[in-house]
Amino acid sequence: MNDDFYLNDVEDVSDFLKSVYEKEYPQFVITPRITQYFFKAIVDDFKGEDAHLEPYNTELIDFLKGERFISFIQTRQPDVSKVPDNVIDDVIDYFKNELPGFTPLKVCRHSNHPDDSYLYSVFGQKEDGSIACWSTFNESTKSMNYGHYGLSSFEDAMDVIKDNFHDITEDMEHFGPESSLTEIPKEKLENTEDNSASVIQFRHRSR
Repeated sequence: MNDDFYLNDVEDVSDFLKSVYEKEYPQFVITPRITQYFFKAIVDDFKGEDAHLEPYNTELIDFLKGERFISFIQTRQPDVSKVPDNVIDDVIDYFKNELPGFTPLKVCRHSNHPDDSYLYSVFGQKEDGSIACWSTFNESTKSMNYGHYGLSSFEDAMDVIKDNFHDITEDMEHFGPESSLTEIPKEKLENTEDNSASVIQFRHRSR
């Protein structure tokens, strides 16, 4: 990186922020939303919109390591971790009890906000072969809402899920629903009692 940079140089700013936090906070992910916050904080609180910054001056480093900025970054760390096994089991049970004419296929997170870790989205297939998706499965209440039915492909369903996804990063390519997408193992479906009809359909469509 150059010895100095202007506020409109997004790539420099991102690299700079990573270098500031890499020792004390190596787990930090610097997303585009965090970079945008840097611009706003600089304009509002530090030097002004036209400032020409020297990245490693003490005043700027102290500002970036202050409680306000650190707190914002901590609350904007995306969660795209794998869907837990217990959530998969709860989705299967929900379909068994509430949607016996559908087979659950895949599950992903509904949001990359860390406070939304109990919310998921679900993809399924009806007995006639059509695809469906549900924008929100609430793991806390074991309820599912906002269904979209009669879709012709998984890609169409993913478009629906993306449109309803809660993103805190401005980087759906790396932190969107596909990042946590988890396929429901066939053996879990086969071991579920009273779901034999859905299992047969699932096997047929998977050939």
